[in-house]
Amino acid sequence: MFQSEILRVCEGYLDLLPTVDGRYKLVKDIGISRFGKVHLAVDLKQGRLVAIKSLIHWQHEESHLRMFLNELGNLVKIRKAGKGARVCNLLDFNFRGRYSGGRSIVYYVMQYKEMGDLFTLVETLDEHVSTKLAGFFHHQICLALSDVHQAGLAHLDLKPDNIVLDEDLNVFLCDFGHSLDTSDRLITRTRKNKFLHPRHVEELASTSFVGSEQYCAPEVHDFQALLREPEPDSARVHQAVQSIDFGKCDVFSAGVVLFVQLHQTFPFNKAHADDLHFRTMMKKPQIYWKSFKNVRVVDQGFRDFFYESCETINAKRASLKQVLGHPWLQDHRYCSGEEAKEEMKQWLRLKKQLFIKELLENFKDQRRVRKVAIFLGNEVVDFR
Repeated sequence: MFQSEILRVCEGYLDLLPTVDGRYKLVKDIGISRFGKVHLAVDLKQGRLVAIKSLIHWQHEESHLRMFLNELGNLVKIRKAGKGARVCNLLDFNFRGRYSGGRSIVYYVMQYKEMGDLFTLVETLDEHVSTKLAGFFHHQICLALSDVHQAGLAHLDLKPDNIVLDEDLNVFLCDFGHSLDTSDRLITRTRKNKFLHPRHVEELASTSFVGSEQYCAPEVHDFQALLREPEPDSARVHQAVQSIDFGKCDVFSAGVVLFVQLHQTFPFNKAHADDLHFRTMMKKPQIYWKSFKNVRVVDQGFRDFFYESCETINAKRASLKQVLGHPWLQDHRYCSGEEAKEEMKQWLRLKKQLFIKELLENFKDQRRVRKVAIFLGNEVVDFR
């Protein structure tokens, strides 16, 4: 519904927008990653909004190209496994794309979700996310991660910026450039044993374990240190690959995302013994939680849930199945989709108005503005 309103606003400006491959009209930039830029675009063939991620500096940065190809391959794998219901699915790609002026572009096309990312929602709210709403989002995030894991991948860069929402506040995961294939694709088997071939160590170092450190599990930091060694020992890397349950790394990150939703701040700077906040959280919990009492007071049930999700030892950490069945989440996830929309009704309305206003300001900045009247709800808004 909201997508149709955006399309109506864009319609009068399509002839002035940059075109890619004669099919996609680039409306505005909506994000940037380590290796790519994300654009909101109109798919002229399908008559819908899409998100296009284009590769930047690909002629000069081999690592950017590797990560781009890694993300593209992961999205293809998720789609082939039929597990894309809670993922921003891949729709198209072209390694030899062209702007209308002839300049080259390497890109792929994904589904577009209208309400932006979870980070923006948490950041723009005047009050903290309610416990019920946080449980509603966390339940969906865990279901989405379950789909990804069943497709043979671990996300490994889960954070609010990579969790996007549609108009009904449904959760979708994106940004799989750092994800790891958890199948035995990297493992070479012999009759007597199996080992990680040295050529795959560089592949691991260039495509994985480089997510945002505030959300990374302790074992990921240790593995990063191993891969950063001048000449990583493939036997040690193989041992680490075999001993880590990478799905539980995502459970840890999801636990941090839940904490951020409820407190609008990080639980620690880095899940490492060198970090004072992390050390206090693990060894002196009474002092730790007391430091957050002016931000938000949480019950013992949440603390137990958080510690089980963010257990420092990978083998002892809760699995996704255990998280989904935990009493705390069961008690707080009964906020239905309709209840969530009702609770966020004001935010959704303002978000839509602000999006349209910024869109028109974007056209105005490009000297492409004209009088436009649009309907938002029952109100007529005229942006000039």
